[in-house]
Amino acid sequence: MPTSLVVATIYYFADPVTPDFINFFEHTFRSVAAGLGATISAYFVTENSENTFPALPVRARENVFVWFSTFPNLAAYKNHVAALSRSEQWRGEISTALTRYLKRTPEVLKLSPTARSQLRG
Repeated sequence: MPTSLVVATIYYFADPVTPDFINFFEHTFRSVAAGLGATISAYFVTENSENTFPALPVRARENVFVWFSTFPNLAAYKNHVAALSRSEQWRGEISTALTRYLKRTPEVLKLSPTARSQLRG
């Protein structure tokens, strides 16, 4: 069984995610998080088109930005969280920007990949 950890972080917005936030994530946020031990695997934003496949329900009127990071194990993730709390840039510039953009507290899901998963920390 893999010991790696995949972390899904969900950011909630009042309105659709703007290119400004995506630019901030790609050019500032991502490098700081990676420098503090996170491997960012992917990120996704809400698709606000009409659901043309009703057999697969979706949550309407939710504006989210979800990013996935991987860690070799739970200890590496805990080290990353501790590094975030010590980082002046994270506590300052990043936290201030997130407060400005986000509608509510982020949701963090810690996931364990299955034995056949392609995701590895």
